[in-house]
Amino acid sequence: MGILVRAMNKNRKEAVLSTNENKSLNFLKGCACLLVVCMHSEFPGRLGIIVQTVGRFAVPLFFMISGYFCYYEGAACHPKIINKIKRLLIIIGCSLLLFFFINRFQVEINGDILRQWLLFNQPPLNGSLWFLFALLYDLLLFYIINRLKLVRMAYFLIPVLLVSYIALAQVGYVMGFKIENYYYKNWFIEGFPLFMLGHFIHQKEDVLKRIKSSYLLIITVLLTAGNILERYLLKRDFGMNIATIPQVGVIFILALQYPHKKVIPFIYHIGVKYSLFIYIVHRATMLFVDTLYNRMNLDSLAARYLYPITVIVITVIAGIIFYQWIDILQKKSKCY
Repeated sequence: MGILVRAMNKNRKEAVLSTNENKSLNFLKGCACLLVVCMHSEFPGRLGIIVQTVGRFAVPLFFMISGYFCYYEGAACHPKIINKIKRLLIIIGCSLLLFFFINRFQVEINGDILRQWLLFNQPPLNGSLWFLFALLYDLLLFYIINRLKLVRMAYFLIPVLLVSYIALAQVGYVMGFKIENYYYKNWFIEGFPLFMLGHFIHQKEDVLKRIKSSYLLIITVLLTAGNILERYLLKRDFGMNIATIPQVGVIFILALQYPHKKVIPFIYHIGVKYSLFIYIVHRATMLFVDTLYNRMNLDSLAARYLYPITVIVITVIAGIIFYQWIDILQKKSKCY
């Protein structure tokens, strides 16, 4: 338990340090985190479709932020990346134990499930944890590339892999091919190019900051409309829309241009302190709220609209309690 406390606390401290540098980026993290919960718990009707479509920048943003904060100069970067990998392994292990307990210690494992887990980062216990496994694989690959001094060459993979995603997802669907989404929604095809894009943006940050923000805002609006149009025309969700790729990049650059922009405090603090906890635990909260709804026979339209909000409120409260508990344990450990 002490290992988990140290890992989560270290992760939170890193977020706070990045907050001092860029409030807007952590505000975006908070928005993305809440959108992920809303996409999984789903508002009914057209509102749900709009939230699903607009919110598709969330997971790409997480990958890009991870890559952005893995930009280190000199040999000192290697131990820092290793420390990130170690902390992530602890968090993944504890997350799996949590959902193993929720599943009453039952999990189906066969060759196909194991292949999807190991090759395509699709864990059998909770599909939402795929991001943590994807980030782990990306960090491991980035560490190897960094050791071999091939980072600049890896930048060339960004467009190749993103085009591969579109070819397997949108183009494959239009042409009538039935391609399972884990072939493109995985650590390599989706995660690694976005991770490296964040790293590349950090390297070119000074140049990108000089782009006129008015242009970027117009492009953001147009790309958001493009996401909605794609959903309307193709009638399905692909995990990441074609317009999402440039959209998240433009939003990222805007955050870099206005690092201390005044933001909504509640969402900002979620981005700084609670985003990882909310991402991991919100599926468990959904199971709890499902049970509550079933026992109270809540099936009205109003109840369905309130469902995602209820999940968010309960998960945030649980996060506040969890981190207060961590702080207490930290203070006690210092006393000894």
